[in-house]
Formats: sequence, structure tokens, C-alpha cells
Amino acid sequence: MYENIDMERTGILLKEMFDKSGYTVKDIQKILHLSCPQPIYRWFKGNSRSFVCIEQIAQGSYGRFACA
Repeated sequence: MYENIDMERTGILLKEMFDKSGYTVKDIQKILHLSCPQPIYRWFKGNSRSFVCIEQIAQGSYGRFACA
């Protein structure tokens, strides 16, 4: 679905965006009602393709953090 996205770069950029905005992994976990934080760490490492929930946190600015 996102075959043109550089997942590693996108993960790094996601982490930077959340750090700048003051969100912690625990905050994101609570917002998304996740039972554990592992999916978030996978996003940061570029090991997950589930960007739908991340888009909502980033206020729908998918293009800002998806690195092609």
C-alpha cells in the first residue's frame, strides 16, 4: 500500500515530530488505546505500515512525515 515510502526515514521523522510536540510513547499509547507500547516503537524503527492511527495524531498531515 505504501511501497514508495522510506519506512526507516519515516519512523525517524515520526519520533522527531512526537518528541518536538512533547508526546511520550506512553501518551501515544493512551491516545490510541493500545494495550502495550510495542507498535509505537515499531513505527519509530520503520517496522510497521499502520499509518492510519498516526495520521490522526499528526492532525492529518500525512505528507509532512511520510518520506518517499
